[in-house]
Amino acid sequence: GAKTLRSSSKRLPMLLRRRLAPLVLFAPALSLRFRPAGHPAALVAASAPFRRASVRHMASAASEVESVSAPELSDACADVFLIPFWSDNYAYYIRDRSSGVAALVDPADPEQVLSYLAEQDLPAPQAILCTHKHQDHSGGNVALRKHYAQAGAELEVVGSGYEATPGLTHTMQDGDTYALGGLQVQAIHTPCHTRGHICFFVTDPAQPDLAPVLFSGDNLFVGGCGRFFEGSAEDMYTSLGWPDGTLAKLPPSTQVFCGHEYTASNLRFALSVDGDNPYLLKKVEWVTAQRDQKLPTIPTTIGGERLWNPFMRTDLPELAAAAGMASASPVEVMKAVRRMKDSF
Repeated sequence: GAKTLRSSSKRLPMLLRRRLAPLVLFAPALSLRFRPAGHPAALVAASAPFRRASVRHMASAASEVESVSAPELSDACADVFLIPFWSDNYAYYIRDRSSGVAALVDPADPEQVLSYLAEQDLPAPQAILCTHKHQDHSGGNVALRKHYAQAGAELEVVGSGYEATPGLTHTMQDGDTYALGGLQVQAIHTPCHTRGHICFFVTDPAQPDLAPVLFSGDNLFVGGCGRFFEGSAEDMYTSLGWPDGTLAKLPPSTQVFCGHEYTASNLRFALSVDGDNPYLLKKVEWVTAQRDQKLPTIPTTIGGERLWNPFMRTDLPELAAAAGMASASPVEVMKAVRRMKDSF
């Protein structure tokens, strides 16, 4: 960050600059359905609820009070288990509570995934949901399908119909749905990181009051977004732009499970462009406490990300000013802010 935003580093309190250094992902895998043993309740519950944001900032989320802490998973429409692997990746095991039918999401490390399922005594999944073709998300598809075939079970591998992904048996395009027990899994095409990238939006039609779940892959992260490897700022704005982006317009209570533990570095950058944002400052405090204990910073929510994620705030004058583009369009600001993040 010092190379392009050297002067802005003075805005970061010394404690935050020191504590938001890159962090190594914890091990072993944790189940996010339960509070880790010994974890202070104050860090699981919100240390302080957010004040309501302005209508312009929150629009459809105006009726909700957002918290800096991760949402309670009991409020989600499904059981979700976190499986960290390698230096910063996340795979997931999602289970329909009514039927017990389950799926894996982006299980690129078969050995770690199978070890975790055995340790937790979790039933075999019905399917793999794969967000995109990159090896650190799709690399386990073929091996896991072979593993379950040897045990006499057929594992479906569900992924994007817009790109070639290893091992797929079932492709989805934008708006297509897949039944996982009583859950409905809808594909949302989010091209940019790759042209074929999709996110999986999960709901329980029988329990509409429960929070939806979004597996966002490498499109939306806590406090950030994926690199524009095969797309443009306009593509990413189509996903994250407020209020009509394909992800931005999802219910604000939607619990978001992303592909990597990038939160500390994302927020370090966010402070450099939106350092006076009180919601961001509070989020930084919570994330620092989590990572000091080697705990995850996910899930997040769509409503929360609107409050502190600069890539969901490029329509706001403070982000345009930080990019030195006071009269620019939100798409132009998105492009500039992503360029700044790439060299941070």
